[in-house]
Amino acid sequence: MTNSKKLLFVIGLYLFSLLACLLICSIYNTSHTCIDSTHIECDGLCDCDGLGCEYSNNANNSNRSTTASYALNADLADTSMFAFNTLHSVSSSYSLTASFALNGGGGGSAGTSGTSGVNGVAGSSGTSGTSGAAGATGATGATGATPVITGTSTSSVSVGSGSKSFTTQAGIAWTVGQRLRAINAGQDRVLVGLVTSYNSGTGALVLNVDTTQGTGSDTTWSIAIAGEIGQQGPTGPQGAIGATGATGPAGATGATGPAGPQGAIGSGFTWDASGTFAERSTYDGQTTGFAFLQTDTAPFKLWVKASNTSADWAVPSYISTAAAVGDWGSIADDVFETYDYGSVA
Repeated sequence: MTNSKKLLFVIGLYLFSLLACLLICSIYNTSHTCIDSTHIECDGLCDCDGLGCEYSNNANNSNRSTTASYALNADLADTSMFAFNTLHSVSSSYSLTASFALNGGGGGSAGTSGTSGVNGVAGSSGTSGTSGAAGATGATGATGATPVITGTSTSSVSVGSGSKSFTTQAGIAWTVGQRLRAINAGQDRVLVGLVTSYNSGTGALVLNVDTTQGTGSDTTWSIAIAGEIGQQGPTGPQGAIGATGATGPAGATGATGPAGPQGAIGSGFTWDASGTFAERSTYDGQTTGFAFLQTDTAPFKLWVKASNTSADWAVPSYISTAAAVGDWGSIADDVFETYDYGSVA
């Protein structure tokens, strides 16, 4: 059924209901109440939803009934054509019986379909549902194999900077650019540098050494990962001055230097007094440098005052018999060669 036919059907049904109520109420001019208290009173129109009304006529109190038969004949090609046939009769009990039929005439051709309506605006997204409870923790997996990071080598490698090749174990977890340290069994030879290449299948290792310790070559190398060289820290404060060390041994005496030129002959030596040893005490109060020649002994003794203190005489010099006066000798390198002054007669 097309939309236009549906519209005709609805309009016809509405008109039929309206006309039926108007007809019944106008013919009998009655006052009325709905049989069922749940329905609205008719109020001049028959609005009892098809259940009928109970009427009392003003002229007589007899019950009446009417039967109406309507036929809605619509030429489907001409929607303006309507026909209504109404029959009614009065009987002892009043009721309204209505029947209708929609009889179509010759069918016209179907109309073209209308264009589809514009899609409506999408509704807003609903709120997210609450998160579900966390699942139980899975079982702990098996422990993986511990990687090997150390190796040994019997390659003969000399201590020094630059590229150094070792043959070590295969399958070690070393990578290019990693810093390694090779140290010998005696721990007196060390090579530290970055991995240039490592073949995990053959164990061939090449290091670019930048830090060394010791000299010579070795074949007892242990190789492991080394830490990166840190930046040099600031210079610390100067420590306290340590205690003075012990004096070293005296050096060997140097060779005697050549003799110097002979000096000028000086004036002869004279003493200030002479006499016996007992007479020396007479001069105990003399000043420093006072000379006393003791003549009661052989050889003679020459006493000289060492200071101004009384009786402070230096150790005497011995003067023998007359002899030739020798030279003064030479002085070199702080070593004095002393010669005999000879004797004074």
